[in-house]
Amino acid sequence: MNQLVKSIEFGISILLLSEMTYAGVLDLANEKIKQEQHQTMQKPKPVKKPKPVKKVETEGLLEAMPTVREPIKEGLTMKKPSFIRKNFPNLNELLRDSRKIPVNYWEKVLSSLDEMPSGNRKQAIINALTIAKKHPPFLLGGNTERGFDSTTFLRHILSSAGVKISQKPREKLSDTLMRTTTKVATAKPGDLVFYKGNIGSFGLFIIYVGDSDDTSLGIGTLESNYPVAIYDFSMNPNFTKTGYFHVIYPDNS
Repeated sequence: MNQLVKSIEFGISILLLSEMTYAGVLDLANEKIKQEQHQTMQKPKPVKKPKPVKKVETEGLLEAMPTVREPIKEGLTMKKPSFIRKNFPNLNELLRDSRKIPVNYWEKVLSSLDEMPSGNRKQAIINALTIAKKHPPFLLGGNTERGFDSTTFLRHILSSAGVKISQKPREKLSDTLMRTTTKVATAKPGDLVFYKGNIGSFGLFIIYVGDSDDTSLGIGTLESNYPVAIYDFSMNPNFTKTGYFHVIYPDNS
């Protein structure tokens, strides 16, 4: 009996010892995990070293840059061409005289027209240039782009800019135009210049006033051999100049 009790007590002690050992092992394992986690949290992350930058050959690159940038710079500063320069780049094409005016002189003419303020006067000049570009033929009494004579062309241009032309019965149109305008000593673009012809007076619509008749320009027509075009004031020395006539436009331009 005593031997059995001892055996039982020995077995129970073995079981208790096993449970205690197992529990101890678990505690040791948990403690180890906690220590490793703590060390992981405190351990700094490794810093990645930057990749080496590949060296680029730049010799000669800066010297080549201006040739690339210059056209872009010019494009940024380029001005939009004016209506006159866009539509009448070469006024020599509108010139009837065989004597061609130098390009640098036409530049002066174009610049003076560009500098004119907008208004009825400038519009009349643009209208005259537009018709001269088509070179309508001389047509006595004509009043359309199919043909004009000297005075009907002047009346057409002035009327297109709002100037009222009231011709009296039996009055020559040239006399009407000179009566409607004011005779002056000096003229400016948009005014008229008249000459005494073989039968009556004829005139030109002034687009540029230079230092002399040779360098002053107007638009008009003379007779059958002279279509509507640009002429200088000294186109024919046989015609005597009557004078300059100032035009008053509706906007006083």
